[in-house]
Amino acid sequence: MANNKFFYSVILLFLVLCALYFFQSKTHYYKPLTITTEYGTVTITEPLLIDLINDHYFQRLKGIRQYGPRYYITKKEEYTRYEHSLGVFLLLRRYNAPLNEQIAGLLHDISHTVFSHVGDVLFKSNDAYQDDIQEEFITNTSIAQVLHNYTIEISDILEKNKNFTALECNLPDLCADRLEYNLKGGLIEGLLQQGDITTILNDLVFEDGRWLFTTVDSAKKFAQVPLYLTQNVWGSSDAIITYKWMAEALTRALALTIITFDDIHYSTDDVVWEKLITCNDNELKTIMNKLMHYNNYFKTVDDDNFDTLVKGKFRGVNPLIKIDNQIMRLTELDSNFNNEFYKVKQQMESGWRIKELTSIL
Repeated sequence: MANNKFFYSVILLFLVLCALYFFQSKTHYYKPLTITTEYGTVTITEPLLIDLINDHYFQRLKGIRQYGPRYYITKKEEYTRYEHSLGVFLLLRRYNAPLNEQIAGLLHDISHTVFSHVGDVLFKSNDAYQDDIQEEFITNTSIAQVLHNYTIEISDILEKNKNFTALECNLPDLCADRLEYNLKGGLIEGLLQQGDITTILNDLVFEDGRWLFTTVDSAKKFAQVPLYLTQNVWGSSDAIITYKWMAEALTRALALTIITFDDIHYSTDDVVWEKLITCNDNELKTIMNKLMHYNNYFKTVDDDNFDTLVKGKFRGVNPLIKIDNQIMRLTELDSNFNNEFYKVKQQMESGWRIKELTSIL
């Protein structure tokens, strides 16, 4: 009898220790995650969100730069799709978007290829290649299992869900994605200071499915940023021609089997860049040399002596402003901004006439 009591006591102790170990391991795994960005600090306690952020494929975004190959050829400071995605998520959370929309914001760039929007050029996408493949990408990665563990359908958290009006909408309106990359881009380019971002967010509300500024000053301070970035960063002649050459480099590397399509979809910028830059193929070396000395291999011209006409997307924002219960566009309230807005729009619609040079100037 005594032996039986001892045996049961040992078993009970073993079960208690197992339970404690399990509890401690789960507690450690789901330790609250604190994230700090330019938009504030938030502590995340939801296991689903913690699992998604810790997932390999979300962490991969730390290796995908926001402006594609720009860093490698200019060495200018920028940021990553990981930082951008967390920023979009935090903005949605700050303005009380539903959980599914927060998840969509967190994952909206999960399917970006290496060098970001170079994928649009490489795969000849009419819009944004990462959006075209987002559902397929999630389905083929561990992100799908994380969502399944919490009974979340992939179709319910895709960026293009028309119910997610806080996350995504058509230009020239504002959305969380557009808000984040302009605020961070403006900060990086020296167009905004941290205090400006705080003021802009304090003067911004999301109601009735629309983002609305409550002051003209904040609306204009923000809206001047995408006009600058459109002309000088995303839609500049430099950006367009280097994206073209980067796509050519990837095409050549694929033909040589130096890289694979999996590298393009699932690897990181650093890994693929290293493979490209160390290859001894003469054709690829020529393209990479053009990329790294891009200013010497093309120029913009005003006459008809050009090789190609390139056009960037006009990403100007004409925000809505709510004053005394009236809602109007910034262009209706500020004539100077109206002129600037349509001047940049016309420039982007006209495009850039590019003359490619075969020898270094």
